[in-house]
Amino acid sequence: MIPNKCGISVKWEQSDENAANTIVGYNVEVKSVNGTFLNFPFCMIKDAAQTFCDVQMNHLQKEPFYLQDEETITVRVQAKNFIGVGAFSDEVVYAPSKAEMKFHEKLFPNIGNPVEE
Repeated sequence: MIPNKCGISVKWEQSDENAANTIVGYNVEVKSVNGTFLNFPFCMIKDAAQTFCDVQMNHLQKEPFYLQDEETITVRVQAKNFIGVGAFSDEVVYAPSKAEMKFHEKLFPNIGNPVEE
């Protein structure tokens, strides 16, 4: 995982394990605040050549994830082929530093904060 100004970029390598069964896409799941892994709908990869996904913090702060800036982000990836889905990858955890959170707050002061109307 690589931090970016809006969240994290998740990257992975294609597996050679199922060379006979061509990969047609990937599922990306993020662990919610209650500890359950949920499909991240903005990363429904339908192209086997795409081996990355940007996970934006503003999506994770909303239903059903409810994660906040200071919380760790845990992600796992699963390959799909015409037969079905493979096993999930190992979980990868990203814990934002205080410096990154301050940088994020300067760039996007209203994300995650109530806005008065």
